[in-house]
Amino acid sequence: MDQLPELAALSHLARLEPPATEAEAKQLRHQLTEVVAFFKAVQAVDTSGVEPYFQPFSGEACTPIRADVPDQSLDRAAVFANAPEAGGECFFVPRVL
Repeated sequence: MDQLPELAALSHLARLEPPATEAEAKQLRHQLTEVVAFFKAVQAVDTSGVEPYFQPFSGEACTPIRADVPDQSLDRAAVFANAPEAGGECFFVPRVL
């Protein structure tokens, strides 16, 4: 199959299985072209007069942020009581990799 090297490279970087057929490669290329076109359209918007926002919501619409002060910690025994497996000061979890 005449696979486009760019699609194979992008698939590898995105941790995707490379297209197996020419039809899949054409479909992926079309979808990627649409994504790039969307980003070009967003970049074309004139935002020169718009000030950047640090926090888009303010006032009452914003979730209040509590003061960062030390508070009472959870009881260690209560925390470990619901753990499937624990030992000492650690939770034991299944290996992921």
